[in-house]
Amino acid sequence: MTTKDRMKRIAILSTSYFPNIWNGQGRATFSTAYMLASKGHEVSVFTYTPKGHNFVQQDGQVSVHYIGNLSDKKENATSLPFEHIAEWNRKLIGIIQDKEYDTIVLMNNPGWQCAKSYRALHLDTQIISFVPFLYTFTGWLQPLTLELEKEIKHREAEFIAESDVLIAHTEKFGRKLATYCNRELYVIPNCHLDLSASKIFINKPNKIKGQMCFVGRANREKSLERIIRVMPNLGNTTLIVASPKSSPEYQATLMSLAKKLDVEHRIEFIGWKPTKEIRELYRSSCLAIVPSQFEPFGYAALDPMSLGTPVIVSEWSCLEEYVNNKDNVFSSIITLESKIAACLSLSDTQKENNAEVNKEMVSTFFGVDYISKQLEPLFHQDSSLVETNNGFSNYTG
Repeated sequence: MTTKDRMKRIAILSTSYFPNIWNGQGRATFSTAYMLASKGHEVSVFTYTPKGHNFVQQDGQVSVHYIGNLSDKKENATSLPFEHIAEWNRKLIGIIQDKEYDTIVLMNNPGWQCAKSYRALHLDTQIISFVPFLYTFTGWLQPLTLELEKEIKHREAEFIAESDVLIAHTEKFGRKLATYCNRELYVIPNCHLDLSASKIFINKPNKIKGQMCFVGRANREKSLERIIRVMPNLGNTTLIVASPKSSPEYQATLMSLAKKLDVEHRIEFIGWKPTKEIRELYRSSCLAIVPSQFEPFGYAALDPMSLGTPVIVSEWSCLEEYVNNKDNVFSSIITLESKIAACLSLSDTQKENNAEVNKEMVSTFFGVDYISKQLEPLFHQDSSLVETNNGFSNYTG
């Protein structure tokens, strides 16, 4: 196969336009685009902007088409509000049809209506869909009206059934998805492509003794209260919470719980911070904790690990495959407490050794070279080139 034969024109449809440390889908979108462009493909990303007009930017080798002028826009959003997905699709269809694409990539289902309309006119176009999560499994958007819930589940079932290739980000979720749709899919982890402007650190981090950190949205799915409940028995610890105020009522509940347990003086909410400052928070902390019920993207574990900071995750989150260390996975409040205590009590030598192991693992198994090797063959409809330990074929459980 010649280099010319391997070149593809690829359109990536994603409603997450802001690839920063707070936006997993935005990071997954742009890391995928960069990887494919680095292989010589012609890649265009079609996404959303809260601005009142459409525009195109060249981001390295990737063309980024921003679709704007949507009603009731939110300037502080990092992705398209759910209620405007249908309108975004209608605008996108009129733009994307101006060019022929060999492959359309969906970052979950919001662009499905556009992809379906496009392929009705271009029958040979391949549709590859990343499925980080499904409402059908998680109920993330609750509470919903019964009509809207039915609409979402119907759209999910349709886009899964009619996509040519399905990709999940963890084996645990992939097996569940494969059982649900009874068809072939592939498990390819998120690529840890650093999008921060601050990539080089000259000095070793100054760890603050006993400091733990939580980075993410403070809502019920993130289950931050689990950390607070174990803090009374971890007397030498403090907790730094970096989180946008996405759920003020829940945050008030957390503070009420902290006061009840007499640990509020050891917890600091620092709100939203830019990527550079979050990286410094990870570096200065002795431990990062991800107590979430579910995490569709691996970055919550990969970010601290890449900076030498250990991370403890819940067994429900699907992040165990990124951590790859059972000592850092908890299944109950009791085990969370014991895991934190054990991690913090390691000797300095053990901590340094673990930090180097974590950084090497992120670089080797979640870096650009390895993930590109898994991903790129699927765009040539040559799945035989994908390593066998990453594929499921009509898995039914």
